[in-house]
Amino acid sequence: MDKWIKLLNFVGILDDVVNSISGELRKALVEGLKKAREAAKLTDNKFDDILMGFLCFIFNVPEG
Repeated sequence: MDKWIKLLNFVGILDDVVNSISGELRKALVEGLKKAREAAKLTDNKFDDILMGFLCFIFNVPEG
């Protein structure tokens, strides 16, 4: 149970950090993650998809 609490706290900290990023840096990160997500879909490695899904979730990257 303690590990889950630590994980939730880590995600909460990440959310605070991500929310503090603004402007051109945020745009560049979102665009880069969109391209990386599309590239991950082209690979046979499912861990690529999982990692990119997690990063896009953290950075609130929209589909498409």
